Amino acid sequence: LGLYILGNTGYFEGNKGLPRHWAITFDLLQSPATNDSAVDAGNIKVFEGLQTGTELPLCCPLHRNVTFSAKSHIDLKLGYCVEVCQDKLACGHECSFPCHWPRKDHRQHCPVEIDSSCKSHPGKVACHLAFLRCRGAPQDTKYSEIMRYYECPVVCSITLPCSHTVDKPCHEARLISDGKHQMPQCNKKSPIPYTFSTCGHSKSVTCAELVLYNSDPAIVRCEENDVFIPPCGHERALKCWKKTRIEERKKSFNCNRERLVKLPRCGHEQTVQCSTADRIEKWVGVSCEEVGVVDEGVSYGLQDYPCNAKASLRRKCGHCMLLPCREAFAKSTSLEACREPVKIVHPSCGHGCKVACHLADHLRSQNIRPHVVTRLIEGDIPAKLTFAGLPKCDELVTFVRKCGHVEQLPCSEISKPKRGCKLESVVKSPLCGHDIKTPCFIMNELQKAQIKCPPNQAPFAVIDSSNDFSTLSNDARKVLQSCGLRSRVILTCGHESEVECSKLLRHSEKDEVADGCDKKVEVCLPCGHFIQLSCKDCNRHKQGLYTPRCTRKKTIKCWNYDRCTSSVEVECGFNGAAACRETTTWVCPTKEHEYKLNICCKGEPQECPGCSFEKLSSSVSSPNEFTGDKEIKSWIQGSVPQHKVEWIS
Repeated sequence: LGLYILGNTGYFEGNKGLPRHWAITFDLLQSPATNDSAVDAGNIKVFEGLQTGTELPLCCPLHRNVTFSAKSHIDLKLGYCVEVCQDKLACGHECSFPCHWPRKDHRQHCPVEIDSSCKSHPGKVACHLAFLRCRGAPQDTKYSEIMRYYECPVVCSITLPCSHTVDKPCHEARLISDGKHQMPQCNKKSPIPYTFSTCGHSKSVTCAELVLYNSDPAIVRCEENDVFIPPCGHERALKCWKKTRIEERKKSFNCNRERLVKLPRCGHEQTVQCSTADRIEKWVGVSCEEVGVVDEGVSYGLQDYPCNAKASLRRKCGHCMLLPCREAFAKSTSLEACREPVKIVHPSCGHGCKVACHLADHLRSQNIRPHVVTRLIEGDIPAKLTFAGLPKCDELVTFVRKCGHVEQLPCSEISKPKRGCKLESVVKSPLCGHDIKTPCFIMNELQKAQIKCPPNQAPFAVIDSSNDFSTLSNDARKVLQSCGLRSRVILTCGHESEVECSKLLRHSEKDEVADGCDKKVEVCLPCGHFIQLSCKDCNRHKQGLYTPRCTRKKTIKCWNYDRCTSSVEVECGFNGAAACRETTTWVCPTKEHEYKLNICCKGEPQECPGCSFEKLSSSVSSPNEFTGDKEIKSWIQGSVPQHKVEWIS
């Protein structure tokens, strides 16, 4: 330890102007150092050289006798001490690393060689390896006693009972020879194969497997292939153990060879496995009399095999259905009524007709009409000609209507309540006079309602006021509205208009044509002006439902005419106060300020901007209390700025 001063010694050398105390200090530093300690240094080296120079003498803090001279800041680091570290390791030996003060990272693997404790293999072993091979030693074992647990790693050969040898470490071989460990298993091939007692086959095994199989033969199976002949006579190659279990009745065998068999229930031929064929031969039930023909109502028993061939399901009535074989047997005892069409004579009209088979016997038992119906007259239909609860007859019959028209209608529709004759005739519309197609029964309705048709088409559609269309049916109204042309009509207002003929009926009832007249009419307004209005708006004006507005312009004085002397152009119907856009001079109540303002539109301001600003300026006694900015100060003392003015509306 000591006091070190770093600086430039050239400044002191030859400088005669130095202060006296610096001169004395520099002379002392240039003389050799002396030990001023009262304690004997002993073996510790004491620095006795010059106390100034270009190198800094250093020594190891742990080994003071080792010195080193540092010439620059790069040399100021540890690692120059070459003394050996003498700290004791856990095993008791010294570290022997070069001095690594102040770090405590001593040597991890001690290289000192010690005597091996194995009597069979004496020698030297590194200290750290000896500790690693003492894995069985307790944690609190002393170092002097730890070699008692040393495990010698030298490989030794052990002879097994089967005469084979196996290599083991010395410490394991010693435990086996002392009887503390079991003899290891031999995994080498046994010179004697294992022979199965049931079949006589042999199997190559290891010595350990031979001992195991001899002690328990049930754990090993013979994997040799052997020929097995089942009762069906087909040869199969099986593993020997499977064949033995089958012969001992401990395992069943199903032959998967296929063969062609005839199914006992339906008679079809199928290719099935041999084991399935044996089961089919044991089937018990009723067989079909004909191959592939299943009779209705017969119980054939359980299914022998799921046959996918087509079978004919024969009903009691003789009709047949082609179905999959298994589906035919399933439906043989629960079949629905036969719906095959059968031709019979209809009991009501005598015509031939087709009905479902299950209804044919019931209809045949009824009385049949002696004569076949071919011609009927409207209003003269026999009471017996009824189809209630009977099938429909689609045979065409000549039907003569009262109007004289003749139609061909299905027989079953004649007995139903009929609408009028639908045969169409071309007549003139009673609305527009155009030709329209009208069914016969509509003509009869128009005649009953005494609707008159015009003889010829006139230039204008004139609707006869004596015609009452309110009693007509919807069908008749649709026929009258079927005309797709347009007609010119004279409206109630006297004007002509062209409308669609289909709308004439609605217009004749509600007079909607007159309400929609767009002809222009000149009307005089209360102000004396004339304007053009549509005829419908004119009618609304007369009824008080609409008030037109006059759009003519007129000139009136501004409400502030006494000051602005201006006039404003407005619409004729305008009755309010008009305002011009001219600016006028406004003087504040104090007569000190005046402005050009649009008073006519916006009104007079509530207060004078100049007076308001003067009040604000007088309330601020000293602007410097708030700001020192020259621009703000000049702004306050300058001219009045533009302010937002609130107007009196």
